[in-house]
Amino acid sequence: MDSSTKQQVVGGIRRSPRKRERERPGASTTPTRSTQGQDPAAALGPARVTPRRSPRLLQREHIIQRLRSKLREKAELQASEYPSESLPSTSGNTKTPGKRRKLDLGQLETAGETDMITLVDIRTQLILYVSSYPLLEVHDIMVAGKNFIEIHRKSADLDVEHGGPLNSARVLISPHGQASLQVFFKTISEISVIRNKTFCKQNLSTLLLRLSEDYHICQGMTIGEYEAISQHIRYQPKDVIKQFFPFEGVTSTQCAHWFKTKRSSQLMMCNKCIRLRANIKQIDKRNIVSTPTRKQRTAHGSHYPFTLLSPHSQKARLYRSKLRRKRDKRKIRKMEQRLRKLNVTLEDEQNKEMCDILKVINTEHGPALDEVFSDVETEHGRNMREVVEQRWKLDYNDRVQFAADQQKNVSGSKANVWSTITYRLALAVFIRSEAAYKALRSFKILQLPSTSSLRKLSSSRLHEPGPVAEHLAEQASKYQMWKEEKQNMGHKVPLGEGVLIFDEVKVIGKVMWNSKSHKFAGLAMTEEECTSFHDIYKTLNPNLKQEPAEYFLQFLWRDLSSDFDILGPYYTSIGTMDHKFVIGCLLESMGAFSLYGFTVSAVVCDGASSNLAAIKLLCTEQRGAYRRIEDPEEENPHRITAFFENPYDPSIKVWCIICPSHMLKNHINALYSSRDGGTKQFRMTPDGLRFGWQALEDMWDREQDRLAGGLIRVVPKLQRSYIDRDAWTKLNVAPAKIMQQDQVLMELYGYMHPAHEQVADDVPNVQCTYDYLRACHKLYEQGTLSDEPVRTLQSKPVLNIKEGFMFFESWIDALYTDGNFKPMSSFERRFLAWQTWDLTRVMTTGFLGLCEDFLGRHDGYFIAPKKLNGSAVETLFSQFKYLAGGKLTSINYVTARKAFLIKRDVHGHKPTSAVAGYRDVPLYVRCLPFLESSYIYC
Repeated sequence: MDSSTKQQVVGGIRRSPRKRERERPGASTTPTRSTQGQDPAAALGPARVTPRRSPRLLQREHIIQRLRSKLREKAELQASEYPSESLPSTSGNTKTPGKRRKLDLGQLETAGETDMITLVDIRTQLILYVSSYPLLEVHDIMVAGKNFIEIHRKSADLDVEHGGPLNSARVLISPHGQASLQVFFKTISEISVIRNKTFCKQNLSTLLLRLSEDYHICQGMTIGEYEAISQHIRYQPKDVIKQFFPFEGVTSTQCAHWFKTKRSSQLMMCNKCIRLRANIKQIDKRNIVSTPTRKQRTAHGSHYPFTLLSPHSQKARLYRSKLRRKRDKRKIRKMEQRLRKLNVTLEDEQNKEMCDILKVINTEHGPALDEVFSDVETEHGRNMREVVEQRWKLDYNDRVQFAADQQKNVSGSKANVWSTITYRLALAVFIRSEAAYKALRSFKILQLPSTSSLRKLSSSRLHEPGPVAEHLAEQASKYQMWKEEKQNMGHKVPLGEGVLIFDEVKVIGKVMWNSKSHKFAGLAMTEEECTSFHDIYKTLNPNLKQEPAEYFLQFLWRDLSSDFDILGPYYTSIGTMDHKFVIGCLLESMGAFSLYGFTVSAVVCDGASSNLAAIKLLCTEQRGAYRRIEDPEEENPHRITAFFENPYDPSIKVWCIICPSHMLKNHINALYSSRDGGTKQFRMTPDGLRFGWQALEDMWDREQDRLAGGLIRVVPKLQRSYIDRDAWTKLNVAPAKIMQQDQVLMELYGYMHPAHEQVADDVPNVQCTYDYLRACHKLYEQGTLSDEPVRTLQSKPVLNIKEGFMFFESWIDALYTDGNFKPMSSFERRFLAWQTWDLTRVMTTGFLGLCEDFLGRHDGYFIAPKKLNGSAVETLFSQFKYLAGGKLTSINYVTARKAFLIKRDVHGHKPTSAVAGYRDVPLYVRCLPFLESSYIYC
């Protein structure tokens, strides 16, 4: 080892050459500086570079200094608690090698010589202060040879039955001024009564207040009571403890011992012990079961919660589950052995006959096939015959291709090529159960693609956020085939003009690592991924790059002239999306659809504040509440603009519509807010009678009276939870829909017009509520949610919407006669909130404007009102949630969306009626299992 370049080992310690040079005898550690007659650098000797201290080292030194100052303060505080004569002598005290002392006694002795006070100095002040409490008394006691002061109640708080008379609680003050509250000699709280060398009354009062009459000792349950309520419990719960001093009883392991009673009738038990008694009663009630029921709970297939079983029953269920698992494994092995011995073979001649069966029908039975086509033409017309013939040719080609795959891919080689029909058949089984597909393929009855090929095919449906060109191009080709099929069936040719529906959903933010693509999954969109609205996205949050997504914005395009729909792009965000982000995503999605021939003439969304602000900016370039038009020549002072020009096709107007299902919930919830104690007090005129939810509460009481009298209820679907609404009921559509249907209106009308009874006094208020609900009925049940299509502007849905909206216009016009009416104020309680009123105007104006614009440009077509509903996207979220196993996260959302797209590829678009069902969402909600993904936890 070179001593000039490396360290030398001396005595087991490595020393550098520079350090050895400094340690030589006579060597100076400080260089001599001279500025005359010699080189300054030579005078300084060898160059010494002062090392830079890193920020981490500086931070560490700062922390050490803070710790030293805290230790010094602690030593001074401890020194102030000990008088100088009580400190031990430090003579002869030497340090023990290898040990550290926590406190320097010499410093304590020096500190004790300062002017400090003890209990003796404040004893007079303390006794005088305690004498102000008439229920307390003071005593001097000796503890370990030192004088202490004890404060307790004058009367005993424990009677003879519980080991008394005895004072269970006391305040004990040490010679150094440390006061502690003790219950049965156990310290509960502690505080010093000396602060800044003076007596602190405030600290002492916090302990003395806990000796008042409101505080009691927790007596728990008696042994007899505990045994009585736990007769059927065969074990002692883990939170139960038995005590025998100063009295026998049962308490909780978390017992407070000393508690404050809130009322005179409260039991002498703390809240923890009361909760323990209730739990024991519940456990005992669960154990009062017969032997067969107990055996059913311990069975391997029982659905009884495992955590509610006793330890003995838990062991029994685990043991029986283990036995059943062994038995099932044994059966599976036997069945697998039988399957191996079972060979299902198909001879070549039989295989050829199955493949040639269609050729035989075409060649040898052509007249019979023509006869079938003629019968179809006779019953359904020439167009239907062409459809049947085309379907027969497609089926014939598919069967021929499938048979060809079975013949040429017998070898099972990895280089086999499969046709589209084989992939479709394989995916139909694979997306339902991968295990079933593996079993079917292992029998080798059919030649099927490998699971890796199917996974590779399905991975093409894993789309990134934003528009995907390949997906839209594929949908465009399918739409062309859809138009040809509709034309051949004699229907109107689809126009390619539809409505764009979007909604957001909150997911659980997670991040995972994709081992195949070497990328993180679940992150929110970055600025680079939002190049089309970079400046808009940048205003949300600058720290979005490495955070998981918590919100997904999903788009859906639905054709207005057919049943075709396209699952559009999605966008991710960390926080709640504002109006700028919504506008950017909406315009980018419209541009992507327009690029592939899908025109957008309407936009449907819910009534979120960000969506409303985006609509107002797009339509009027302004924000805030809509103002009333004060021009006397204006026929409709409540007219607004609810459309904007399509930037990708200026000849098309894009009408904005608020989801009718959400608006129905808003109107019913607004009526619920007019109950007693609510935020609204609805009045038809400035000084009119108050009306609202009270009429529906009285209706529920009348329904209960009919039920008690043996009569039939008028509103059979009405429930108590629909009247006393909670947060979940307010978000549900069904309870709101019932409130404006014919049965409720009929019951209120019958109450206002009795046949033989006298008219009630509250009929005017009920009449106003009836008019409100009837307007909602016209606006939604017979309007925007109607089953009847809109063919002209004189259709019933259009007329009903105008009639229902006229009620709200007349209502607000009557209130405008009062000069103090301010609809935009949050203190105005006589009318709807301004947000609800603006949303109602946007929905009505947008729907009527779309009908007039679309029917004016396309003669002979119609509009199905239920297509203009945001519930379609919410149905998608429900399917995604099911496919994801019950919980949507930022990771499995994309995989669940992939499974849904594969299902659509397998089943295709099926024609459905525009009036079938309430939501009318032809999204094919067939149950599919969650597919395995290529993600692994990192």
